[in-house]
Parts: sequence; structure tokens; C-alpha cells
Amino acid sequence: MNAKEPAGRAGPGHGLHPLSRTIIAILRAIPAGRVVSYGLVAGLAGHPGAARQVARLLHACSDRHDLPWHRVINARGGISLPGAGGDLQRALLEAEGVGFLADGRIDLGRHLWLPPAVSGSPRLPAGPVLPRVSSRNGRNR
Repeated sequence: MNAKEPAGRAGPGHGLHPLSRTIIAILRAIPAGRVVSYGLVAGLAGHPGAARQVARLLHACSDRHDLPWHRVINARGGISLPGAGGDLQRALLEAEGVGFLADGRIDLGRHLWLPPAVSGSPRLPAGPVLPRVSSRNGRNR
């Protein structure tokens, strides 16, 4: 048992930092057959520079919180895990219908997931959205 999750307390994520709970909620929302980058999850959580924290959370909590770790990829559309872990991730994604390009990257045009608040759906849930990027210099505003 995690020291932050005392006995008798119910609910996944109890005792976690609010950012960790937000990241877990975002990860759980990723549907089968879709992928998202570590950085995009961090941006959706309101912390665009926290991609490594997303990776650490996935590494530490995927089993305990039943997270779809295999649906999180790097910004280039690739699998970051080496060896057998990467092979397993690819197999799990392919089983969900995710297509890969000839260079081994995922076809983000077909499989990138954006929640309704970002993708333009009229249903806009409360919560953070992606940071705005200037088209002039590519830096955050």
C-alpha cells in the first residue's frame, strides 16, 4: 500500500498531488485506438513543461491505477520504450487498430486524441486547455 493512501480511505488517486490526479483523469479519458504525447497530456493538465512528470507517473502508477500507458507516445509519434517494453506497446496499440507509418511512427493524422475542449466540440468540459503557441516564433504566449 502507498504511504499516501492510508487504509480505510477509498478512491483511486486519494492522497496524490492535484496535478497527478489531473494527469490520471486525462490518461483514463484516452479512448482505445487513439494516442497522445507526454507533452500534450502535460499541457492538457495545465503544465506544458511537465512531460517528464507524465512519464514518471505512468511508470510508477500504471498498474496501481489501471492506466492506459500504451496510448502515450513521444512528440514525434514514436514509441519511446526500448526493447520488449516498446514491442509490447506497439502490439497493444496495433490490437486497438492504431496504424504505424513505414518509418515506425504512429499516423497521428488518424490516431491523435484531443479532448472535446481542444478539438472544437461544442461540449467544453471545465479544465485546462493546451497552451497557445505563437505562429511567428513557436514560443508560448
